[in-house]
Amino acid sequence: KSKGLKESALTALRRRRHLVKRLSQKENMADNVDQLLEKIESSDSEKRVVEAYQSGLTALRQAMSDPRLNPNNIDSTMDSLREVLQDHDEVSSALAAGDVSSVGDDLDMSELEGELAAMLMENSSPLHSPDTSTSAADNFGLPDVPTHTITPTKKPADRRSTPLTSPAVGDSS
Repeated sequence: KSKGLKESALTALRRRRHLVKRLSQKENMADNVDQLLEKIESSDSEKRVVEAYQSGLTALRQAMSDPRLNPNNIDSTMDSLREVLQDHDEVSSALAAGDVSSVGDDLDMSELEGELAAMLMENSSPLHSPDTSTSAADNFGLPDVPTHTITPTKKPADRRSTPLTSPAVGDSS
């Protein structure tokens, strides 16, 4: 009896080892399939990244084909911008300093003095004269400005109560 049990135990042990070996092989195959699926997913993701790079490259090439984006044009534009900004800074600085003595330095002083003399001559005319014997109203034929309160002598007509009439078309009256 013990010999039959021993054979039976050895057969079960061989079977177990064989099943463990097959199970290990199946696990390795499953691991290989999982790795293959991960590589496929990774490859698909990498493919989308490359497509994005290509789309970006195409878009950048198209944007850079604009003639305004050539280095000479950009340099010229930047130089012009620097000049305008420098002029702006100079104007801002002058205004901030509040130095009005430098404004109009390029004007001829004799021209300014002549203009001032002409203005003074105009102010000494009878229109601007402090002499009250002749008023500006007399020079232009206008009545003097009243110095007392003016009261109306006649009540104005109420325009809302007066009907508006217009001649009929073709009426010769």
